[in-house]
Amino acid sequence: GAFRGLRASPAFIVDVVIFGYDLDVLELRLHELDDVVDLWFVVEMPWNHRGARKPLLWKEAAHTERFKEFRDRVVSVVVDRLPPGMKQNHGPVAIGSFDYEVLQMIHGVAKVSCILEDLRKQGVLEAGNVMMCYGDADEIPHPENVHLLRHCVPKKLPINNAIWMPMGLMMRACATDFPVIGLPYSLAFPVFHDAFRLKEIQRRNLGAAHDPSRLHLLGGWHLTNYIYPPYYLLKAIGCAECSGALNRGAVKRLAYKIDEWVKRALYPPWWNRTRFASLERLREVEPYKSHPHVLDPPRLMQSTGSAMKSGMARSTSGCMCRCDRSV
Repeated sequence: GAFRGLRASPAFIVDVVIFGYDLDVLELRLHELDDVVDLWFVVEMPWNHRGARKPLLWKEAAHTERFKEFRDRVVSVVVDRLPPGMKQNHGPVAIGSFDYEVLQMIHGVAKVSCILEDLRKQGVLEAGNVMMCYGDADEIPHPENVHLLRHCVPKKLPINNAIWMPMGLMMRACATDFPVIGLPYSLAFPVFHDAFRLKEIQRRNLGAAHDPSRLHLLGGWHLTNYIYPPYYLLKAIGCAECSGALNRGAVKRLAYKIDEWVKRALYPPWWNRTRFASLERLREVEPYKSHPHVLDPPRLMQSTGSAMKSGMARSTSGCMCRCDRSV
């Protein structure tokens, strides 16, 4: 196991969220981890990951009725300065350049560390008893894993989460490029670490934290390929591995043939379908056979009564581009 016994007192849990556009998935994350996280830091930039200017969406949304219940527990962190030698992009950067994404992670976590250190000096927090989760907004650890981190002493830090990636359909899992060893249908992220030992991991680059050899905890969700059309289009022009331009054919399909667009979004012709496994198949093999509940959708998605709160789908026929907004 990843732990060696109970803590003398529960740890203070901090969740650092690397955020771009997706308020729906952020909302889902806040609700899913509400019972186990003490404080959130939402890190955003006035640039997308292609280097183009974007609004600070969380700073605007934080004061709305939608996020009212979390307002006192979420701190906004803005990475608004570029390092020497890095200029704001006025045209698309090379596809696959992760400079801006790494900048957001490294400098965002550094700012969070300074805030936590100030709280420690004020006697609000105790060194050694503050645990941090950090990852992208759509990389959500299972709340049971965070509960274990709160109440148990880790044998070794950092600890990875072995989350699964449905790629838009909650009936399947995708074999990822960064799995935990022995679990091809997992993603070795987000990461748990001691909030006051982050300099150790920063020296090894937070942006390359997918270390499959670490201890891991099973469960959680990578809710990428979210197909709510406005977000999907924003990602197409803003993510590091995207072209930075909208395909005219895709926009026409979205406008006139929404069913065709949805199917193409869920099953792009360039994907290798052998990378997918049904959840029924995974539930027949270990460790999922002993822990089948980790393949259930997040609780909020189950409780809405719709296909999925955040634009995912339980099946192709039940796909919804926008789900019930009620909580």
